[in-house]
Amino acid sequence: MELLELFRTNGNCSQVAEFNYWVDPDSVNIVFNNIDKEIELIPLDVTRKILLTPNYREYLKQMNTEISNFIYKTTDFYVNFHWKQEKTLGCVINDPLVIAYLLDDSICKGFSTNLECVEEGPAIGQTLIDIGSFYKRKNNVFINTEVDEKKFFELFFNTIFPEKKLDTKIILEEY
Repeated sequence: MELLELFRTNGNCSQVAEFNYWVDPDSVNIVFNNIDKEIELIPLDVTRKILLTPNYREYLKQMNTEISNFIYKTTDFYVNFHWKQEKTLGCVINDPLVIAYLLDDSICKGFSTNLECVEEGPAIGQTLIDIGSFYKRKNNVFINTEVDEKKFFELFFNTIFPEKKLDTKIILEEY
């Protein structure tokens, strides 16, 4: 797959920007340009692949535990949002992917590059990824471009509900 094909998703608060970058692009650049090691990034292109589908939500409901019911109920808002905004059934669960990556970094793959954030104009908050080292700048980010969705959901369910490992295995094989 061409690298340019990897970065095709829109932002979550503008056509090109993720909320945190959109509200403070200057700080994004300050951080990325002043840290001694590469920052590991999991962009929306990747996190949007982690979709809590209607089947996974039904699995949570059928478990009928305090935690599974909590997750089911708290994702209602996002299910409705994603349907109204994108006609997607289910909801993207961005943040759990970051935690899963911290537990097992083999869940994602990517590459090192340079990143800068647009600070002004209609593209404010958009990240510019220096594909092919065009600008010859020091790499300041390891950007993940792929995720193993099945591995993520196995880790997600088995970590939160270790007593349901057999059921989880069955569910993941079916969906």
